[in-house]
Amino acid sequence: MSLYRDKYRIESARLKGFDYSSPGEYFVTICTKGLVEFFGEVIQSKMLRNEIGGIAHNCWLEIPKHHRNVAIDEFTVMPNHVHGILVLCGRRDHPNGSASGIAHTFDDDVPVSDVACNVAPSNINEFMSDISPKRGSLSTMIRSYKSAATKMCHANGLEDFEWQPRFYDHIIRSNSELGRIRDYIRNNPAKWEADRNNPSPADLWME
Repeated sequence: MSLYRDKYRIESARLKGFDYSSPGEYFVTICTKGLVEFFGEVIQSKMLRNEIGGIAHNCWLEIPKHHRNVAIDEFTVMPNHVHGILVLCGRRDHPNGSASGIAHTFDDDVPVSDVACNVAPSNINEFMSDISPKRGSLSTMIRSYKSAATKMCHANGLEDFEWQPRFYDHIIRSNSELGRIRDYIRNNPAKWEADRNNPSPADLWME
């Protein structure tokens, strides 16, 4: 059995019983159809985005403007995929949607179900009641992002562009894991040759 089996789940196989609209941090990878390198190229360990890559980048920056209580953390657009960390309920402390300076409240041994954006575990139910009804789930946000980027590409005559139908997700469970994933995202261009055909290998960021 693989050590990292089920680290990433496709959209049709979410973690059973988990509320993907609940506060927390999620590492997401979205690939182009067939892993076609639509977004640009890596030269000397630097990602050089083309027009489609620029659209993918700018649409990601726009996510907090279209979804309540979400902030963006580290992200990168690679030639055939996008890696990003989304922080649900981050906008409570950051009206502009930026995750810069977010105070992550989980400890390394706290289970993900106890993560609730600066709210103690004993107050989670009360907090969730306060922000109800929920505006949307992780899947809704990703679907909206993919749709916006696709429509903008097609509107600009870039009609060949397509996404892979599903996406990969990982629920971030600790500060140490968050740090490893951030480093993995930042270093993705330098490791492009290692993951260009497999953009979501858990063993790379778990090292």
